[in-house]
Amino acid sequence: MKLGTGFFISPDGKLVTNAHVIEGADNATAKLENGATYSIRGVLKAALDKDLVLLQADAKDVPSLTISRETSLPAVGSRVAVIGSPLGLEGTVSEGIISGHRNAKKDDQLLQITAAVSPGSSGSPVVDENGQVVGIATFLINNAQALNFARPVAYVSELLDQSKATTEVAPFWTVTANPKNVVLNDPDFVAAENALQKDDAAGALKLLNGIATKYPENGAFLFRLGAVYERLNLLDDAVQAYQHALKLEPTSGIGWTSLGSTLAKLKRFADAKDAARQAVKQSPDYGPAWALLGKLYSDESRYADAADAFQKAAQLMPKDAEFWRSLADSYNKMNEPAKSQEAIQKSQEITGNAPIAYASPVGAPEKDKYTDFITTRLRETEQGDINNLMSRYADKVVYRGYGIVDKAFIRKDLERYFKRWPVTKVQLNGAVQVLDTKKADEKRVLFSYDFQATSPDRGFTSVGSTSNEWWVWETQGTLKLFGESQKITRGQKNPSDEFAETVARPATPTPPPVQTGRDNRPVYVVVAPARRGLHIRSEPNAKSAIVATLHQRDRVFVNEGRVRNNRPPSSVVWQKVTSMNGDTGWINGSYIAPER
Repeated sequence: MKLGTGFFISPDGKLVTNAHVIEGADNATAKLENGATYSIRGVLKAALDKDLVLLQADAKDVPSLTISRETSLPAVGSRVAVIGSPLGLEGTVSEGIISGHRNAKKDDQLLQITAAVSPGSSGSPVVDENGQVVGIATFLINNAQALNFARPVAYVSELLDQSKATTEVAPFWTVTANPKNVVLNDPDFVAAENALQKDDAAGALKLLNGIATKYPENGAFLFRLGAVYERLNLLDDAVQAYQHALKLEPTSGIGWTSLGSTLAKLKRFADAKDAARQAVKQSPDYGPAWALLGKLYSDESRYADAADAFQKAAQLMPKDAEFWRSLADSYNKMNEPAKSQEAIQKSQEITGNAPIAYASPVGAPEKDKYTDFITTRLRETEQGDINNLMSRYADKVVYRGYGIVDKAFIRKDLERYFKRWPVTKVQLNGAVQVLDTKKADEKRVLFSYDFQATSPDRGFTSVGSTSNEWWVWETQGTLKLFGESQKITRGQKNPSDEFAETVARPATPTPPPVQTGRDNRPVYVVVAPARRGLHIRSEPNAKSAIVATLHQRDRVFVNEGRVRNNRPPSSVVWQKVTSMNGDTGWINGSYIAPER
């Protein structure tokens, strides 16, 4: 048994769905939300290369949808809704926009949409604001990112026109199974997708590992496996899965982008740049590929090349505010404030939080006043002086990615930060840029600083740099911060060199940080040989039930929970862990060590 979504396009029972929904079927039934069911006689027409079929049900006078007969694709940015049964949940509506037009290959178009498409949503109608069908949702696993696609409805119109000369239906077996799509209907794969939607990546990995032997050379499976590894921050494993998938599907620009992004996280920047270049070669109309290339150029201080790449990304996906912000940052570093301001305005139009409409540079005397304001606030950050920091804010602030907030919200945010990172060192990086605006008492301030944040109790250190944009009022001779945005790049600098005056140089080289999962749980590796009995147990003692057995070099997440058992013949320190298969329990703490 398997489920998908379809929709009637005529009162006499013609209906549309994805071909992979009925691949391998002996029979099929259409069920309406009101409980009515109709037997499906067979296939009228199929476009297997487009993953579409036109079916005929034994039905009369059924409610049906109207197909848009527009010859052009719906405009990027236009609103749409997907109505389907993701994971069997009937009548689910998800809203979004058309975010791009894509060419999978020659004469094979796709609509990229922001509305969610999940297993079970395959074949759903994508309708515009007038209720007309403009696309058919298609669940594609050819990448590692949360991208949603639909086939333009013009392909359905072609099937409908071709079917006019057809009186007989073909049996279901004529819809030949596409090996790549078989995995989409695997119940464990569907369950893994459901786990991912619930942010349970460990559970998804357990399910995918259970069916790995069934799909060892399936690119769709391998791309999803890589995505799950990346979600768990198992970056080396993610790279291996992506590379394997790309050997099978070397023209996947989205796949190359996923590989490049993961390599960048591993600081393998040369390899990441090669992957990004391959991504834009294979999919020159894919905005995130250009954005990745732009980021890598920016990291090399090649700001002109970065600006070109971000410009292409923003042109391809003009509704992505982050691309415009990155473009503005590149222009800022090129000392082109007018172009930077134009890009910033674009991003603010998208996010709807633009407190300033125009800005131009101010003279040196006034600039010094704002530079002093910034350096004072950075010094208060080093001191953890929350009260003085709060005195610099206006009553209402456009605060980072949170929108407009009050001072109570900001205080709680600062308290959380200093509790997590009680020791913070900062150092202004480069000149402060102060831009005038149409209002005499408002300024836009751009600057960067390097930071080193340390938590001695947790043994963690975070080192990196920030790119900041502030909006400042001057009222009664006092500067007040009423808008703040920040972009952080972590792990780019060596603190021993960059903070020589404020941080003691370590006597021995500092090891790289412990690899962590998305929820910051450390990842440990099993260091004991298998003969030691590497059992995860249900309770912290050697006589409790065995939950799972590990092997040397396996990895586990370390949970909160550590117990010393002093019973003879020897004491054991038990550590609570979760395996990569999602099994949680207790293991001898001496058998595992931090993975560095």
